[in-house]
Amino acid sequence: CEDSGTQSAATRAFLKKVEEIKQDMTAIRSNIDEIEKQHDAVLKATSKSASSKAEASMQGLMISTSALLMGIKTKLTQMKEDEKANMASHLLHKRICAIP
Repeated sequence: CEDSGTQSAATRAFLKKVEEIKQDMTAIRSNIDEIEKQHDAVLKATSKSASSKAEASMQGLMISTSALLMGIKTKLTQMKEDEKANMASHLLHKRICAIP
């Protein structure tokens, strides 16, 4: 009564989600750095058009960053639900295998 194939697939799926989250976090860090640069550009702008351009770029980055954050939150929530389902499945499997 073995379940190593399913566990292995679950582990691969988990690690894939972890890698996706890491990539999203890297993108968020990059966006934050760029938001800081755009904020400085807005503050240092000498013309209204330069200020507006930097502000529009900053707003776009903030929207993108917010979407990435929500995506991470969704992935983490899904991972938590998957873990609960995997634990329940594992316990059921152990009970079935324990039946003589």
